[in-house]
Amino acid sequence: MEIWQQVLTLTLTPTMVVALLAYLGKGLLDTQIRKDLAAFKAGLDSQINRDLAAFKTSLNQALFEHQTRYSILREKQALVIGELYSKIAHVSSRLAGMIHIFQPGGVNVQERISEVASLAQDMQDYFSQHEIYFDDSTCTMIDQMNGVLHSVYTSFSVSQTGETYGPDESGLWRGANKEFKEKCVPLKQELRREFRAILLGESSRGI
Repeated sequence: MEIWQQVLTLTLTPTMVVALLAYLGKGLLDTQIRKDLAAFKAGLDSQINRDLAAFKTSLNQALFEHQTRYSILREKQALVIGELYSKIAHVSSRLAGMIHIFQPGGVNVQERISEVASLAQDMQDYFSQHEIYFDDSTCTMIDQMNGVLHSVYTSFSVSQTGETYGPDESGLWRGANKEFKEKCVPLKQELRREFRAILLGESSRGI
């Protein structure tokens, strides 16, 4: 009997030891794996947070640069609109005064014609240099305004060949006055509304 006990003891003891070692090893391995996973997750979370922070910083910088450029562009557009409308109003006012049916005697009409021509050319030059600040529809409106002003100016200047105002024998003076009232005035009002809408950000035809 004792012999069998010894045999069992000798046989089972190494097996139990191996099993115990395997169990302990598995436990240690599981613990290490959990530690490694936790460390990996912590590192991954940290990297993600750093990448996200860097992305937000880059995005905010890009947004700030875009807003700054847009703000500068809008500011420049506002200055251009103000200057252009001032020139349109000036030449329109001078043209209206020049072609008015009732004129005082002794006024040098050729000096007025020359003045209006200079103002109109200045307005046209300014628009040509800054039309990039307007969309195609607004540019078309301004071109129409220039066309009407030129037509009115031409009709009137042809009717007046003397140094002072003379009689309207050709009817061109009255025609110029009529065209100014029917075309120039409404176009100027339309441009004023469009410019105001652009400045207030209400126009669909902005930059």
